[in-house]
This record gives sequence, C-alpha cells and structure tokens, in this order.
Amino acid sequence: MDTPYQLDPTYLDLREMALSLTSEDMAELGYQPVLAVIMELSMAQGVASIVSTADGSASLYLSNGRLTLGLGEHEKVRHAGKEFQAVAFIALQHCQPSNSCPLPQPGYTSFHIITPEGKFTYTAPESAFTQKRDTLSPLYLFGQQLLTQMRLTGSLDG
Repeated sequence: MDTPYQLDPTYLDLREMALSLTSEDMAELGYQPVLAVIMELSMAQGVASIVSTADGSASLYLSNGRLTLGLGEHEKVRHAGKEFQAVAFIALQHCQPSNSCPLPQPGYTSFHIITPEGKFTYTAPESAFTQKRDTLSPLYLFGQQLLTQMRLTGSLDG
C-alpha cells in the first residue's frame, strides 16, 4: 500500500474486514443496499477511518492502531450511522467501482461504500467537502455527524 503513513497491523486487519463485508455476513438482516460506509480522513499523523455497517455497528479506526469499536450500541450513534448509510446509497451514482480502496493521500478524504454488488470509491480534497463545493459534500457532512455522535459518547476521549 503506497502511503506516507505508518500503519498499524491491527488497523489494516480491521479495515480490510470492513472493506470485505458481503451480503452473507449480513444475511440475518435480509437485503441491505449498503453493507458498510467508510469515510477516511487524512490527518497529520495518519488516517482516521469512520466505519458504519448495516447491522448498526459504528467504529473509529486510527492508522496508528488506536481503535474505538462497538459505538453503535449508543442509540444516537446508531441513528447517525443509518443516516450516513442512506446518504451513501444516494451518493453511489457518483462513485467509481473499485476492487482496491486506497487510503487517502494527505489533504484528501475518501469514501468507500460496500454494497452487495461490490465496492465503490470516491476521493476528493477535503477542502472541497468542507467548503461544500463537491457533489458528495452531503455525505461528508453526515460522516462528520456520525463522528460527532461518537465523540459525544465519551468513548473517544483519552
């Protein structure tokens, strides 16, 4: 993986698990148009991966190995995750099918949307999202709302 970041092996394993979700993994839920949405933010010292899955799970993986798992047990986080997935479904039309889901380069944000039909990716400069100049700015906003709800649980402190 060509990246300027140091990547913890546990981070890479969990990220790969999220990127590899299949309909069979979520079979008990019935058909789900979006199995997972991953928003990846480049930061000075690495990448933050905000993960929301169809089963209500929500987690934050940091490329340095710091992980916060299972935040979907909080109702507001679960709700924000479901909204993030709904907007991701709408955003699919702007994403490219992809077998690989590279990490964003510095200054960029990437979205990876995992569906029963495959993986879809979209990357743009973070400034385009924050200044609402990109078609997927609403998806970025809903991802940030999910992150905010995660923070409000107090689980990301320390």
